[in-house]
Amino acid sequence: MARNAKARSWGQSHTEAYSKLIAKLVNIPEDVALGKQRREGHAPLRIDDSTLRLQQATVDLYVASGLIPKRLDAQQLLDTAFNP
Repeated sequence: MARNAKARSWGQSHTEAYSKLIAKLVNIPEDVALGKQRREGHAPLRIDDSTLRLQQATVDLYVASGLIPKRLDAQQLLDTAFNP
């Protein structure tokens, strides 16, 4: 958890560098990662129904645009055990 918190803090103060790393890790265009980072930041968020809907919409957008090959279920990708 401490390592994750440190990475989140670094990501908030190094938006472009963080976005480049994320883009490479999840194989998406850098501008997509940067837009998401600027829009959402990287602060811990409580995972609730609203969060799940937003993440599912993002997954569906990525599938529709061909960034990922198949639809994923956001509820199976997010872990509520770490909710702040």
